[in-house]
Amino acid sequence: HAMQGRVQRRKQLENDLKLAIEHDHLHMEYEPIVDLCSGELLSLEAHLCWNHPIHGCIESTEFNPIAEDCGLVSELTSWMLGTTCGQLRHWQHERGNVVPAALNINLTPKQFALPDLRRIASEALERSNLQPTCLQFEITESALADNMTDATRRIEQLRQFGARVAIDHFGVGLSSFTSLHRLPVDSLKIDRSMLADLQHSAQAASLIHGLAVIVRNLGISLVAVGIENADQLIALQGLGCDSAQGGYFGRPMIAESLGPFLRDPANRSYHTRGAAAFTLQWAERLAGPTIVDNTL
Repeated sequence: HAMQGRVQRRKQLENDLKLAIEHDHLHMEYEPIVDLCSGELLSLEAHLCWNHPIHGCIESTEFNPIAEDCGLVSELTSWMLGTTCGQLRHWQHERGNVVPAALNINLTPKQFALPDLRRIASEALERSNLQPTCLQFEITESALADNMTDATRRIEQLRQFGARVAIDHFGVGLSSFTSLHRLPVDSLKIDRSMLADLQHSAQAASLIHGLAVIVRNLGISLVAVGIENADQLIALQGLGCDSAQGGYFGRPMIAESLGPFLRDPANRSYHTRGAAAFTLQWAERLAGPTIVDNTL
């Protein structure tokens, strides 16, 4: 019975997904990405969501494979880019320069491999009167696994187009420091699992600090994902991370809920106030059992 239920659910989602794309039953949620020094809102990561009338909220991890099996990858990508670019343009008209200059768009390996990805992006940008520089595409390491040479070529094409590219979920699976110099990317997003022992492990702190030094020398910015408290924030400031996202700054929210966040920059800066003056003595701190001193 359980197997039959799963088959019936998938069949229904297959039938409904095309209609959801055609009739705008999907929606985007936006998560703030914040500069760890200034508190500036650098970007918003766009998350694709589907509120199904029967099954409720369905994660993209479930319906993206269905889109791939049904041949809807191009249509889904076009809807996603069209919606996010249109929303950014609307915010710019409504809020002016308070709105961040960029949006981060997650691409599955199949979306990243689309032959017409640049065309889809160009059409979405043209309809919204935006420049490619407002887009940063996020790809996971699995998108690089099959053919590093081909993946590197695609990344270079996107950057020549004017967009930026980030590697997401670095620190799990196929992660390798030795391959970083081969990837012409702009940002590296370390997986939230790397932050789990950050406050209690000198080894975990050393790893992140070493990664920060490496990517800075390569001209790549380091983004921490999953910050939930001030202690993690203080530690990551000292470890050399450039920016971060997580529940401490704001969880993914629908466009309408983002208004107050965009209206008052002062409400955002308190998270990182004083960070520019914060200095961490690495030789002393990494030698101890913990890297966080709550008296700072």
